[in-house]
Amino acid sequence: MKQIHHENFKVTQLTLKNSKTGEEKVIECKGVISSIPLSILLQQLTPAVPSILVERVKSLKFRNTAIAYLIVESGNLFPDQCIYINDANIRLGRVTNFANWSKDMLPNSHQTPLCCEYWCDFGDSTWQKPEAELLLQAEQDLRTIGLLGEAKVSGGFVVKLARTHPIYAVNYQEALSEVNDYLNQFENLDIIGRYGAFKYHDQDGTLYMGMLAAQKAVSKSGVS
Repeated sequence: MKQIHHENFKVTQLTLKNSKTGEEKVIECKGVISSIPLSILLQQLTPAVPSILVERVKSLKFRNTAIAYLIVESGNLFPDQCIYINDANIRLGRVTNFANWSKDMLPNSHQTPLCCEYWCDFGDSTWQKPEAELLLQAEQDLRTIGLLGEAKVSGGFVVKLARTHPIYAVNYQEALSEVNDYLNQFENLDIIGRYGAFKYHDQDGTLYMGMLAAQKAVSKSGVS
């Protein structure tokens, strides 16, 4: 989606762009459910939003997550499902042990997949780090805090996710309130998710927001 066209606080059309071919087309729409970051949403609204809101939304910042998934040759590492790490000597923020969520998530009984999360900013050393280096760092961090013992790491891969965590900085609520006051005037634009609502929801809360938005859309359509 490239542009959201509106008139009198009602979304009327969308400009869509094919990411592969660059081709653009305009389609009619009855409404929009948006989960993209507020900063991007405001940029896509056409006509443009008041300039003061553009400045307000710039203060609503996110952190990124670089995730190193490690395959460990052990079926019994530690009993916790996930652990937040508070150690000033390492960058690792949280490690999740999928073996302790459900055995159905495991390929076998002698290997454990671990999810190692690094919270970072665009352009910093962690976000820019190549996959092999981040996997090695994750293994070293886990060994430093004693979660691997003598177990061997046999594989892994890295996933980098942008804007995963809203930053609740000083006075963020004031800026968010002004942006929401403007967006709430739209009769057919619903804002959901961590990105869209700028709320640090857990997964269940975010899914619930989506369900409510879907129910609202169905109700408006008259479909039973």
